[in-house]
Amino acid sequence: MKPAALSRLGVMFAGLASIVAILPNLLWMPAWVSVVVLLALAWRLLLEGANGLPKPPAWVRMLITVGVVVYVFFEFRTLLGRQAGITLLTLMLALKFLESSSRRDALLVVTLSYFVTACQGLISQSLGLTAYMVLAVVVITLCLRVLNAPAQRSDMRLGATANAGSSLRRILLALLIPLLHALPLALIFFLFVPRLGTPVFGVPEDAIEARTGLSDEMAPGSVSKLYIDDSPVMRVRFEGTPPAQSDMYWRGPVLWNFDGSKWTASFGYSRMPAKLDGLTRAATTFSYEVTLEPTDRNWLFALDVATTAPEGAAITQDFQLVQRKPVTALKRYRQSSDATLLSRIEDSRASVMALTQPADRNPRTQELAQSWRAENPDAQALVDRAMRHFREEAFFYTLEPQTLGGNPVDDFLFSTREGYCEHYASAFTSLMRAAGVPARVVTGYQGGYKNPGGDFWVVRQSDAHAWSEVFISGRGWVRVDPTAAVSPDRINRGTDAALRPNRYENFPWLRDLRDRLDRISDVWNRSVLTFNDARQRALLEPFGIAEMDWRFSASALTIGLLGTALLVLLTLWWFHRPAPIDPLAAELRRFRTALKQRGLAAGPELGPSELIELLSGHFQETPSAALAFLRGVNLARYANQRADPSQTGLIRRMNTRALRQIRRLPLKLSA
Repeated sequence: MKPAALSRLGVMFAGLASIVAILPNLLWMPAWVSVVVLLALAWRLLLEGANGLPKPPAWVRMLITVGVVVYVFFEFRTLLGRQAGITLLTLMLALKFLESSSRRDALLVVTLSYFVTACQGLISQSLGLTAYMVLAVVVITLCLRVLNAPAQRSDMRLGATANAGSSLRRILLALLIPLLHALPLALIFFLFVPRLGTPVFGVPEDAIEARTGLSDEMAPGSVSKLYIDDSPVMRVRFEGTPPAQSDMYWRGPVLWNFDGSKWTASFGYSRMPAKLDGLTRAATTFSYEVTLEPTDRNWLFALDVATTAPEGAAITQDFQLVQRKPVTALKRYRQSSDATLLSRIEDSRASVMALTQPADRNPRTQELAQSWRAENPDAQALVDRAMRHFREEAFFYTLEPQTLGGNPVDDFLFSTREGYCEHYASAFTSLMRAAGVPARVVTGYQGGYKNPGGDFWVVRQSDAHAWSEVFISGRGWVRVDPTAAVSPDRINRGTDAALRPNRYENFPWLRDLRDRLDRISDVWNRSVLTFNDARQRALLEPFGIAEMDWRFSASALTIGLLGTALLVLLTLWWFHRPAPIDPLAAELRRFRTALKQRGLAAGPELGPSELIELLSGHFQETPSAALAFLRGVNLARYANQRADPSQTGLIRRMNTRALRQIRRLPLKLSA
């Protein structure tokens, strides 16, 4: 049997389902994939509106399919990874729509659209994308409902008839009701199914798309480029009074190695666990909770410096907070910090490592530092001399410094004298090493923004910062931020306050909108994305349930299934319940039944006026009670008078008298 041909309306709705499913993937897929997808969609849609546009022959479609599979494999080196799999599925959806010619093809396109939409949750679980996925599911279900409509309705042009609006409302109602039916069961699954630490369907780590953010390298321009990224890195809730904004240094990668231009981490030393045994806590410590966005990096961020590590993480000897696996999903952890801990650590090995730098690079910087050392070899005096140099000389804090040459520190210190935090941290650390003072670069974030409508601080990519640490005998490691000598506003009030014009200076409503979205995202993150097994157990403890075993989960799922089934049955009953009986219509039905029993043809097509004529022609005597009843019905229904319960009761009594009358009155013999 030949499949039913696909109508123009069917093509439109199958294309709509494909477009809403594919659209978010175009933002991250390779450019060539986006071009192929858009060409396939456009070609099929143009086939319906352009006469003479040929459909690709079967051998061309097969060649394109094989070429796409091969290209995806060479692009991602796999067909099973997260990005590779979604890219391949997206391309297959577009190509299937290109060759669709029957209603069965269109239904397959819509079904594939559901899968592509669901796969977007593997890329991101942000509130914005989740809202889009919900909208996409509604639209795709609408397309499925239209494609499954009867033939006489599927070819209807929306808006072409007077009933188009009501038909569309019926379709929307029909697709929203099943979605509402699924909500209770989804809630049961979310709350009571045991939650695992890792996804059931694992994906290769190399399939994860790299995100922008801090790396374990720093070169001129690597930190300043993050200023244009206003996306959140983490949200922090303090227990008690938070530190001053100028003291909020969120420690990230520590950089030891310097080749004259670029700083990199020491992966051996930076992975060794710190020895914190025997160290007492200072009187002032800070406790807080961090909700960290996915970074695809192994390090976590903590207020300088961390004294505890979350489960699965450790504090290294240079006080980084690292874990074995990259942060590929939203991570929520509690943390405590002690700002004085660095100064209580003596580490002779680290001080030796923090003196090395290439002898053939940046000679003027080395000469300047050695002249300072000749004047005063004291480490603290050298630090003060360098800070005074940045403060008193004509240095400028800017996002757009001049390009540096082969000896970037020399060029910065003696020629351009303008830069961002990485320029000052690199130059200061290089000066200290050249002067014989052990020093290293620390990258992370500085400051934060207190959301005015919430109880949390937001740290953004634009707060990325670099500073220095020097090792002074008897004092341990000491933090020095040379940026503060050039731009105190950067440290005290944030990046936006230090740069003019800042991004919100002329658009305060944008800041208000951002704050509102931050609060909504915070609720979403805390309520949904970080709902783990610990919070699940805490939810059930008040009910005396200490552990969620398979018996409890099975019982909860059974209750959820029964509740959903009951909701479905109630919905079916509501929409298929018999229409309420009109009291006047019920009395007329009784009256017609009595006439039929007397042999008169009183069908439902006869109204009260026609029944009056029927009575007048068939009874020997005038049925006054029956005529009064019919006139009363006419008056109640057609005389623009609203019948009340008392009037309805009167008509019922009149009908009772009329029925007694027509049962006893004789009919005319001619009848």
